[in-house]
Amino acid sequence: MNDEVISLREVLETVWAGKKIIALSVIVMVLIASIISFFVIDKTYESNATIQMTNNSNVDVNEKVIQYISGEFNPVILVERLSYSADTNNHINVEKLNTIIRPDGTLLDISYKANNPSDAQTHLSKHLETTIEKMSNELKTELIQQSNYYKEESTKVEKELQNLIESYNSIIQTNNLSPILIMQTLLPEETMFTLTGEQEQEFGKIDGELQTQLMNLQSNIKSKSEEYALSYTDLQNFLSNAEQFNPKSFIKTINKPSLPTKSSSPSPFLNITIGFVIGLLVGLALVFFRNYWIQSAPSK
Repeated sequence: MNDEVISLREVLETVWAGKKIIALSVIVMVLIASIISFFVIDKTYESNATIQMTNNSNVDVNEKVIQYISGEFNPVILVERLSYSADTNNHINVEKLNTIIRPDGTLLDISYKANNPSDAQTHLSKHLETTIEKMSNELKTELIQQSNYYKEESTKVEKELQNLIESYNSIIQTNNLSPILIMQTLLPEETMFTLTGEQEQEFGKIDGELQTQLMNLQSNIKSKSEEYALSYTDLQNFLSNAEQFNPKSFIKTINKPSLPTKSSSPSPFLNITIGFVIGLLVGLALVFFRNYWIQSAPSK
């Protein structure tokens, strides 16, 4: 126990004896940290913005179009495009751009650092505006391409439908059957017809093979008509949305790029604190080394 007390006393005495060295070391390191913080390291300012991206169910858009837009217009794609565009933009340094997608998957926090407040805000604002505008234009182009695809599909289905109707009408005319059969392919199934005696006799002459052929054609005409209606609807939806697409319906700026009021780095307080700790450790090391050197010196 006495040895421990003596050892502790010796340590404290050694530290006290070298207090000037420790104080000088601390002052030097704090001074160096202060000079570096205030005069050497350039100040950096950070502008922050928050964007929300959603499929916006309040917009009157076809579900298929919504799904297509959501696949091309989402936070993950925007983050990729922001980083990609930063490489090609002379005003943006990708290393100073930071993006974080929040857990809800719709909110995106974006920050950009520059050497002065106005540059940080201006560059971030311009970069966001340019990237979103470019994404919007590309999406419009893709919507037009999709509408062209559905246009080709609807044209193809329309021709197939016309061929079916022509085949059906040809059978009716070749067999001198009642025009009512033609009307059955054009009017809803619920439509009721009043037949004359002559027309009833004509229907009675239709044999099983011809009847089966007509029924198959009617079924094909009906299904092909439904297919055409769907294809034409998709065409109109994609075409109208390509012309009227507005990114503001799917991207909302929750917080506009801010104008920094103080620098984000360097942190003088943190740097000075680190300098103080380093100075203290260096001073203690010097004091104990000096004490060891004196005590280990050979006696004369």
